[in-house]
Amino acid sequence: PLSECLFFFESERMLEEELLLLPVEGEVFVGGIPHDVTEDELKQLLEEVGLVAQLKMPPGPPGTNSVNKGFAFVNFFRAEDAEAAMEKFKKYEWKGNTIGITPSRPRNELFIGNVPKTLTEEEFDTQLKAQTIGVSAIDFAGNKGFAFVTFCSNQAAERAVKQDIVVHAETGPAKLTVRFREPKGGQGALSEITVAWVSGLPNDITEQELTDLCQAHGNVERASITTSKGGKIAFVHFDSREAVDAAIQNLTGYEIRGNQLQLQISTSGVDKGKGKDSYVRRLNAQMDGKGGKGGKGGKGGKGGKGGKGGKGGKG
Repeated sequence: PLSECLFFFESERMLEEELLLLPVEGEVFVGGIPHDVTEDELKQLLEEVGLVAQLKMPPGPPGTNSVNKGFAFVNFFRAEDAEAAMEKFKKYEWKGNTIGITPSRPRNELFIGNVPKTLTEEEFDTQLKAQTIGVSAIDFAGNKGFAFVTFCSNQAAERAVKQDIVVHAETGPAKLTVRFREPKGGQGALSEITVAWVSGLPNDITEQELTDLCQAHGNVERASITTSKGGKIAFVHFDSREAVDAAIQNLTGYEIRGNQLQLQISTSGVDKGKGKDSYVRRLNAQMDGKGGKGGKGGKGGKGGKGGKGGKGGKG
């Protein structure tokens, strides 16, 4: 009957809106999940502390026996339940793996451009809220043609980015440009780094052992160990920033054969004066698909010829 169909679609719409209004503090990243675990099994485990609203677990690579990639993003209905899960399941032994839970990185702040300068803050507020869900704060700079908008959840912000939002002013309709706000302090490119620098390693550790250890907190693409100043260090490449953050939080201070591991974001070539700006520019160029600038030619020695400049990166 038509009435039942209408009730079904209305229920689906209400459920979608409820998920968009979930608190950003209620979203967590779960790493180290055994590859044969299903979403239902993980949900059952996590609901020992609170009701799960949404769970996203990327499927394993095609052609393998892996059900998942070893991590998931989970939304609890309540922020306090997310906190309880992080406390209970930190370095938690489950089905032969050590899982870890950390907060997801907030992605609920947007930059909105192409705002007509004739539009008042009140008009912008009214028209934006009429077309989106979950707006919690607006930092309006209409006289400069833009605004920063905070949403109550990552999901609500993601939905707004995918929308075509049009506002109407005295000058006529204008389609807004909407994108995620870059982290403060000019660290947008650095926030994309997915490599961890590891020290405090025992001398007999292998790359495979280190990979297996880190894999418990997110998908590891590769690990390389080298010797520096008489001790072993390593660079571990993950496939996401969330996985790096989870490994750092859960493995820093972890004891292995009498040694305590220390992990941090790898900023090799970043921390030395101008090198940092150069590194950020290079990363931003890669993200924008632009070629990198060629390296500076070496200085010629006495009676010698100067070195050849480095080749620019491919666009």
